[in-house]
Amino acid sequence: MMPVVSRPMRFIRTSRRALLVAPVVACVIAAPSATAAMRPALVLSGHAANNTVVVRATGTDAGIYSVDGGPSRRFSGIRSLTIRGHGGHDVCRIVNPPHALFAPPGGIRCEGGNQPGQPRRGVLDVSGGRAATSAYRPGAVPGSGTLVHSLGRTRQVIRFTGLAPVTTTASAANYIFTDPIANDVVGVISGSTSGTWTIESLEDPSAWESETFANQEAVTINATHPGDSITLEPASQETGLTQLNMNASGSIAVVGADVGASTPVALSAGDTITGAGPSPELVGGALAAVAPNGIGPLTATVPGFAATSTSGSIELHDTGSLAAGSASGQLAQTGVSAGQNVTLSSTGTLSNDGAISGADAELSASALDLTNGSVSAPAVTLAPVSDGGTVALGGAGGSGTLGVSQASLNRIQTPALTIGGPTTGAITIAAPISVTAAGLTLEGTGGFSASGGGGVTAAGSLTFSDDGAGGRPWTIGPTSVADGVGSPVSYTARSLAVNGGSGSDTFDVTPSTTTPMRVDGGGPAGGTSGDSLTFEAGGAVVTGAAQAPQGDLIAAGHADVRYASIEQVHVANPGSTGSPTATPAPACSLLARTSAVRTGRARKPPPAPFGLLAACSQTARASITGTLSVTSRATRRGRRKSKTTRIAVKVGPVKLRAGKITAIAVKIPGPALVALRSGAHESLSLTLTAKAGAHMTRVRVTVKRLSRARSS
Repeated sequence: MMPVVSRPMRFIRTSRRALLVAPVVACVIAAPSATAAMRPALVLSGHAANNTVVVRATGTDAGIYSVDGGPSRRFSGIRSLTIRGHGGHDVCRIVNPPHALFAPPGGIRCEGGNQPGQPRRGVLDVSGGRAATSAYRPGAVPGSGTLVHSLGRTRQVIRFTGLAPVTTTASAANYIFTDPIANDVVGVISGSTSGTWTIESLEDPSAWESETFANQEAVTINATHPGDSITLEPASQETGLTQLNMNASGSIAVVGADVGASTPVALSAGDTITGAGPSPELVGGALAAVAPNGIGPLTATVPGFAATSTSGSIELHDTGSLAAGSASGQLAQTGVSAGQNVTLSSTGTLSNDGAISGADAELSASALDLTNGSVSAPAVTLAPVSDGGTVALGGAGGSGTLGVSQASLNRIQTPALTIGGPTTGAITIAAPISVTAAGLTLEGTGGFSASGGGGVTAAGSLTFSDDGAGGRPWTIGPTSVADGVGSPVSYTARSLAVNGGSGSDTFDVTPSTTTPMRVDGGGPAGGTSGDSLTFEAGGAVVTGAAQAPQGDLIAAGHADVRYASIEQVHVANPGSTGSPTATPAPACSLLARTSAVRTGRARKPPPAPFGLLAACSQTARASITGTLSVTSRATRRGRRKSKTTRIAVKVGPVKLRAGKITAIAVKIPGPALVALRSGAHESLSLTLTAKAGAHMTRVRVTVKRLSRARSS
């Protein structure tokens, strides 16, 4: 590479300008005018491969250059700078002046000289100075692209060809990268030196030239061509980073990215946003996310989170405290809103600064504070974040205990509220609480108890659900429930349900005059060592059947008690005029009912050719299950073949009134109608198992071609 000035120059006068000539390969064209169009153009051209040119600017159009470590030479007032290499490993290094930019009005060109198809070697390195905006757009030809730095009216444009890689460490308040091709995967990874990030194509590394950068504050990555996606996986923060914005037409994957604990992150995807490990998949400041088809599962360490997914679910697990519902940055999101489920967990305190809404909302944490926002969903679950964690309803949380205050409960709008879950330990009601949900479920494995006068007032139904393995001695009364763990829990509800665990439970039930009760023994099923229920009649006449495994008992003047999965049933202190143990089960009769059916090749099959007539001595319920078989026969090539299609049938339960004959129609399912309309069927048969009260009958109905139905 030869310098521009090697010995005195001479001028050749022309009618309009002067030509400044140097007896070297490089040259400068000078002009007496001060306009940009007439300024000198500095061209440095090498005569061999593997050259290094360093330009240290002192102003927008002035500075010092050196070639291959040779003597430094000054220049000023140039219109443009062109550095031409001849292939190999050429280095083009531009050092901007302090707090400014080297920006000759005609731009800067760095030509590595490596032709298409040759290995792209060499370096374009831009450092120093200060810019308000920095932008990189790779070129359509591999090894080419454009760097633009702007500061006020000063605009530095660097075009390069035949070079790889590109490094930019000139500080900028805003950095923008734009992916040039469609169906690409843009990767943002850690650079080769500390504090740098590299942007490259993960789909095809040879498609466009990668760039390594640092000292960029607000970084925006755009991959918005059809089919583009982004993978974010830098293991350490980029020096100077203050905000990260990513926009993809497809998906965004977050893979163990550390962007800095105070750096806000805004992710916008046309499809989904997901985490791909290792955990935590994202370390950053407040996270704002938009993806129509789902966000998460994502494990993160972020202080705030706001997101919208119009059609998908949102799932975020935070390794610290999390404020859901607010996030600053490019997206300016508020709230957490999903078309499907919202799942948020925090190992610290989970709070909300906005509205949380979805088809279902599952919130788990070590501490909970919902007083600054709202939670709205058809079903809401609150639970401790750790397995075995306990719940203090109306009380303060602590180590391993999730405290749920009345103030937080007041912020929840849902018809179905569950507190606890299959992995929750004990639930304690530490103060009087009131819930407006139509259904409230308390679920855990460690039992239910009250302290400090705690009790539950439920506007609708109240359910205690035990997921433990050991049996419990339940005492269920009109105003309280106890399971042998601690003090009884007082309650007020429209209805009460108690679900036992997988062990052998005992249920001592005293009915309420106003509150219906439901008891489910759960496991184990069958045998004499299963669950038992004792119904305390209190001298009242009892109606209903005291039989296992399910039934309905009613003490006169009291609401009913319905039970299921109970192996032993006892009635204590029944009234003198009746006892359910002596009351026989409803006597029922079941008779097959058919109609004359002309099958053959009729186009329209009968609407309901099968059915039953049922009559019971007492009110009962009937249910029918069975199989409908359609047999068709055809002759092909002289051989007679048959084919049978079987369709499941289910009817009921149907309520049967005492002393009344009830007709139960069994409609032909859709698949059978198709077989009927084919016109090739030979026979239809319906095998039913019908149960009404304690009576069970097996009925078989057969319909043959051009014949009346018959039953057996």
